[in-house]
Amino acid sequence: MSKDVNRITITGNLGAEVDARFTGNGRIVSNFSVAVNQSYRNSDGDIVKAVEWFRVVAWDKLGEICNEYLGTGSRVYIEGRLQQRKYTAKDGSERIAVEIIASEMTILSAPPEPKSEPVAAPAVEKPSLKGTMVPKKRSAE
Repeated sequence: MSKDVNRITITGNLGAEVDARFTGNGRIVSNFSVAVNQSYRNSDGDIVKAVEWFRVVAWDKLGEICNEYLGTGSRVYIEGRLQQRKYTAKDGSERIAVEIIASEMTILSAPPEPKSEPVAAPAVEKPSLKGTMVPKKRSAE
């Protein structure tokens, strides 16, 4: 039996600041969008430039690191899996969101200064991860 694969890798630039929150049980989740630039030749031979936007979700330690070290314009490498979820929009219509659930992130540009006010956890104090990086998982060869 074959093993299914759900894996995506992108490089691009953040389009806005990271939006970080704590869930009801104290887990941090960071959301941000990454613009991936592409170019191709059309049938007339002209170069056409296009931008694809990807929503990225990072949980726990990776989410905290993204919130602290990423900002608008940061160039990043993101690796993760695609996930679809249904939600009800403000107008009552059913919608589907496709997101990258990040498992790894590497900053490809000089990071901005760390944010002076980290996201405050409700009730439970979270340890600081300032200066730590999430190690890449090594595959068995």
